[in-house]
Amino acid sequence: MYAHPNQTPGCRRLGIVVRKRVGSAVVRNRTKRLVREFFRLHGDQLPEATDLVVSVGEDLSCLKLGELESRMVALTRQLRTHGHSPYRESQNASVAAAPDASGRGN
Repeated sequence: MYAHPNQTPGCRRLGIVVRKRVGSAVVRNRTKRLVREFFRLHGDQLPEATDLVVSVGEDLSCLKLGELESRMVALTRQLRTHGHSPYRESQNASVAAAPDASGRGN
């Protein structure tokens, strides 16, 4: 998960990337629907003027919305705590600093 401030006051935007290795088009589309539903329900908990990009590298389509919510809520809490710095979810569901424009981590 990556977050970055945008130039539109009060506007929260969502981008979803689901890799082909996640599964067939049906599986990828269900995964995107789950992430969109989470954003619809919990987007107001994100900081104002934020672009959020969720990059999915594993099959989440087997999860129920509640299970996905618990994972994503933890990440959004960390995002609110750390501000607009770009963060990404690693394989073990922890949040690590993503490289900045210079190529170094924060």
